[in-house]
Amino acid sequence: MNYKITLSYDGSNFHGWAKQDNLRTVQNEIESCLKTLYQQNIIVTVAGRTDAKVHALAQICNFKTNKLIPPSNIVKVLRRYLPNDIYVKSIKKMPQSFHARYDAKGKIYKYFIANKRPSVFQNNYIYYHPQKLDMRLLKTTAKLFVGTHNFLSFTTSKLPNTTRTINDIKIAKDNQQTVITVKGNGFLRYMVRMLVGAMLDVSNHNKTTNDIRELLIHPKKGASITKAKACGLYLVKVCY
Repeated sequence: MNYKITLSYDGSNFHGWAKQDNLRTVQNEIESCLKTLYQQNIIVTVAGRTDAKVHALAQICNFKTNKLIPPSNIVKVLRRYLPNDIYVKSIKKMPQSFHARYDAKGKIYKYFIANKRPSVFQNNYIYYHPQKLDMRLLKTTAKLFVGTHNFLSFTTSKLPNTTRTINDIKIAKDNQQTVITVKGNGFLRYMVRMLVGAMLDVSNHNKTTNDIRELLIHPKKGASITKAKACGLYLVKVCY
């Protein structure tokens, strides 16, 4: 059986998605629960790893097993035994060929910035940026990222291919917050946070749009440096 899991999680108290020894991760929690259910080791494959403290509204993963348990029963068990900061939204039986990562056509992320100091209860869920945001500069910088580019300057990934396509970046603002929505065919390690960090650098006049163009034309690993804080980032949707 090949099962697709759609889940959400609060990343505040996790060291990211990927399992690590002696550290609390989303993958560790899910695989531990599935092991209890199936009485065997289960490997879960995710659409895209998230960093420590990054949240997910609709993460996708899949796992395979020879034991037949109805999806509705799996959902009940996982909802009962997983911690409160992980919620299984649905489980669906899929063809054997389905792969959460390789079948994904794209992802949508949102980054939330508080325009005013948030309450103490929001500190883990939105990034407070004390400087006034220059919306014109934010949008001008965002346009530079749209299209197909080598994003090596905006990642620390060790992958040999760092070319990705950003389909769209939207920026919306009200009195309370600014939301940056990024849609692309794939993302590298820290990429969204570094793109947002670069936009904020330009808004703060720490970099110019010409600096950003140079980072795209002459890519160098991690050269953009600035990473927006993880707490403001949410994986919203995986597109198939």
